Amino acid sequence: MSRVTRKVCEYCNRAVGDLSCREVKLGWYCLMRGLVMDDSKLIHPTPEPVGRDEQKIIDEYAPLIADAERLVDARLAAFTAAQNAHLSALLECARTGTGTGRWHVVGVNEDLDVPWGRRKRLSAREQQRLIDAEEAAREAFEAAEDALVREKQRLTRIENRYGMLRSRARDQDRAAA
Repeated sequence: MSRVTRKVCEYCNRAVGDLSCREVKLGWYCLMRGLVMDDSKLIHPTPEPVGRDEQKIIDEYAPLIADAERLVDARLAAFTAAQNAHLSALLECARTGTGTGRWHVVGVNEDLDVPWGRRKRLSAREQQRLIDAEEAAREAFEAAEDALVREKQRLTRIENRYGMLRSRARDQDRAAA
């Protein structure tokens, strides 16, 4: 009596068949593991060569985009510093129990609870100095935020224009070829 060996899946040891584990175009389909792709069977897209018109657009806009990204990074650093300064001023006002008007810190933490004795230690001049410092920090924070938003919008406009012109130049290069 001869023994017939059946082919089994190398991942789950099930019998190979049409309704079970099987070979597919992209590799192997296992009922337990799912699709296991075979890199040798994948067809990777070949990049389209960059044409003359498209290269002109790339050369023109690459320094503009790099400068705009550098400005956005600088504005983001200034925004972060202004935000930290404003939060520090708010926390100091909250610790001393000084009201600041529009902004205030909600004390969730025990560190922000204001002892009544400390409130009375500040003179009116010191409280006004704290309020003025918080207002100045808030104005610097809002100015830094506006500058950051403007620079991000400028970068987006440059990138959108670059994408549109590059696409148009690519179409012209295809038509010329």
